[in-house]
Amino acid sequence: MIPLSRPRPLPINIFAAAFLTAALVPFLDGMSDLGLTETRLQVEYPYFPWDRDRVIVWLSSNLTIALIPLAMVWLMAAAIARWLVSVMTLVKAPGAFASAVAVAGGASGGEAERLVSFAFAALGALMLFLPASHEWFARAKEVDPAVFD
Repeated sequence: MIPLSRPRPLPINIFAAAFLTAALVPFLDGMSDLGLTETRLQVEYPYFPWDRDRVIVWLSSNLTIALIPLAMVWLMAAAIARWLVSVMTLVKAPGAFASAVAVAGGASGGEAERLVSFAFAALGALMLFLPASHEWFARAKEVDPAVFD
């Protein structure tokens, strides 16, 4: 684990802020109107009996899943997290494209929030492939001499 006192490069800090924002936007949007979120989930997953508690668990689990790669990068500088974030962002791309089309057509109801969340996730993923980030991941493999003091 990398000590919290160790400075992170600017792209890693931007990644952390962007990916945290990308995770918080849908969480806060869903928590702000649980009834609407329950209705959306019933439409998307009609075979599952949704109620208020299950919606909260769903939103919380999605937030937790999004925060795992954030912790992997911030605390462990795990290079595999770079690809995990990229895959997670690419999986959101078709939904973001559909949201962009819907927003352009004047639709509302969470489409703009999905689009904003994707934009922040894409920014975060991009930050992980900059040269300073490559150095961050490479330095993580080095042994910290302070460990042996």
